[in-house]
Amino acid sequence: MVNTRFWNDSFISELNPLDRYLFLYFLTNDKTNICGIYEIPLKTISSETGLELSMLRTMLKRLRGRIDYIKGWIVVKNFLKYQNTESPAIKKGIEVEMKKIPADILEKSIKFDTVYRPSIDGVGNPNLNLNLNSNLKNSVAPSAPAPFDLKEEIEKMENNQRRDMQIIGLYLSRKKPDIRTKEQLGVTIRRHLRAAKTLEPFDDEQILKGFRKASDVNGWTIETAVKLLTK
Repeated sequence: MVNTRFWNDSFISELNPLDRYLFLYFLTNDKTNICGIYEIPLKTISSETGLELSMLRTMLKRLRGRIDYIKGWIVVKNFLKYQNTESPAIKKGIEVEMKKIPADILEKSIKFDTVYRPSIDGVGNPNLNLNLNSNLKNSVAPSAPAPFDLKEEIEKMENNQRRDMQIIGLYLSRKKPDIRTKEQLGVTIRRHLRAAKTLEPFDDEQILKGFRKASDVNGWTIETAVKLLTK
């Protein structure tokens, strides 16, 4: 349930109507859980809200401070303040959900919202004494480097604040090249930076349209799309 004090909140009252709409979506969509930290792709948010990806990225920046989007995960600040953490069942449910969260996301969530920190250093909600220490320690213990995941790297680029990196992410998502290491990815990014900057004035829909046309050309690149869109 959405707390009735939602509309009296000073942060909410200063948002424009669309930003309030998006904020309410993060509180009420079917991915929301009892701890207020959940995974949801930008494309899903865009599809369900009807907001274009370019607009969505801008709106997320305005919601920072209350809602953070971290590597595909939403973190709603102060979410646990409105849960009955004196209830053993609810406390257990929160703990179960938080143990599903990857260690790096959980660490950033703890830094973003001190309500989560009683499990680490006793700061925050005194009723929330979650057993997460061992989970965090085991998850972040030194280990072999994680395997390269191109899909994850592309998602990071699509969520990057830099528009040229977002465009390269869209390009890689469309072309699906055979990139197997971070070094190969770095070479590809450097190769396409100038062309990506040229496309910055275009929105995602226009760029994707250009990519679809460019894909008819054998060995097409972002530069191919630039020629099609700027001729």
